[in-house]
Amino acid sequence: METPDILIAIGNFALYFGISLVFLMLFKFVYTIVTPHDEWTLIKDQQNVAASIGFGGAIIGFAIALASAASNSVSLLDFATWGVIALIAQCLAFAVVSLYFHA
Repeated sequence: METPDILIAIGNFALYFGISLVFLMLFKFVYTIVTPHDEWTLIKDQQNVAASIGFGGAIIGFAIALASAASNSVSLLDFATWGVIALIAQCLAFAVVSLYFHA
């Protein structure tokens, strides 16, 4: 018996969704290393709204890049490759902007 198309689609969605969650957690980890301040201390302990907005914006920006990678990829490997590229690009963009404005 052949697997129904809907089950294949659900399986593909689950794979892409799971990989996206891993990428978001990885981005959170890498982004907090790249930034000169500890976002989690600022957000959780000090209730810093500006840090929350800035970190939330970075997460949303990365999620948009991931969504684009998922919708345009031809395979999971392609998606993962573009996810890594998006992570590196966003961290480099932060570094360039912070160097420019702190100079």
